[in-house]
Amino acid sequence: MATRTFRRWPILALLVGALAGPGGLATARPAEAASYAVRFADGRYYTAHKPSRYTGIAVIALHQRGGTWQDMARYWSRLSDRYGFLAVYPQASPDRSWNAGRCCPAATTTMPRDDTAFLDRVQRDIRSRFGVRTVRFFGYSNGGMLALASVCERPWMAARVAVVASGPTTLRSSCSWSGSAMVMHPRNDEHVPLLGGYREWCACTFRSLYTTPSLYPRARIAGVLLPGGHSSGWDVAATYDRAARHLIA
Repeated sequence: MATRTFRRWPILALLVGALAGPGGLATARPAEAASYAVRFADGRYYTAHKPSRYTGIAVIALHQRGGTWQDMARYWSRLSDRYGFLAVYPQASPDRSWNAGRCCPAATTTMPRDDTAFLDRVQRDIRSRFGVRTVRFFGYSNGGMLALASVCERPWMAARVAVVASGPTTLRSSCSWSGSAMVMHPRNDEHVPLLGGYREWCACTFRSLYTTPSLYPRARIAGVLLPGGHSSGWDVAATYDRAARHLIA
């Protein structure tokens, strides 16, 4: 069984004591706004930001290929405080990519691993540790691919998903997930093309974003076109705020 620990960030004034939980695991239930790191026995980890006004909803925010959890925390911790959800930031390690089926290397090639299983482990942990009632997924780029692939593989994990500059890369031909997804995509995305196609950087072929509803026939899919390219030309803060409002609806 995984060993989990909390680490208090230096900026916090609140000191939270670790309590012995089932199986000797370290557990804590923070009573004030605070941030925590939770590390599993295999070295993989996530961080979490719990606002003082907590609604029982959690948003798991997944960073892009080559990114870190801090890329998500920069925006989503503020959104957590604004809307009252627990913000959770898994880290893709050690190569900073997620295995979402067709994409992305090295998680899909030289270092293949089951990131959907890791994400499932995270969501189970936050339910027991923080009393989470409802889990939502957000992902940017490769993080969004993992979010969409994970609800295809394990439909019970999240009822709502929002992704930006991303698309479905699951290896399955159809998904039974019946939740609600907001797919926001830059019109001129050079890395994940709106109309699909092969990209040398990942040695993979992307589906057209317009085929997403047919891949998830039971889901409610809302598509939003953004200006600009993969990582520029659109307002990050406003786009993430829109995603957050969809997730907590």
